[in-house]
Amino acid sequence: MAQALLIFEGLQKESVLSRVAELVRVTQILPPRLAIVEGDPDRLTAIQSIPGIISIFEGRVPETTLLQLDPTERLFAEAWAESRRSKSDRVGDGLPWDAEGFEPPNGKEDA
Repeated sequence: MAQALLIFEGLQKESVLSRVAELVRVTQILPPRLAIVEGDPDRLTAIQSIPGIISIFEGRVPETTLLQLDPTERLFAEAWAESRRSKSDRVGDGLPWDAEGFEPPNGKEDA
């Protein structure tokens, strides 16, 4: 099953999500206008034609799109996109917190 991030018109949330759910499984929703869906690739393609769907992304979300989202939506979209990357592609993955060139997650060195 493939996953995708949907951006849809928030004013039509109920009707859009209802139509989307007829074709794919809606796994997460960030009201008023983002959702993560899962389904066969051909069905993901089919939902693009549903009125009220603004964008659908199966991988990286373009920076121009991220800039149009509010901070919470941006965090949601970036986290989803990061989860789609293979672990070997993640910068610093598997290194100790104090590895040279990296900072601890809280941004402070422990004293």
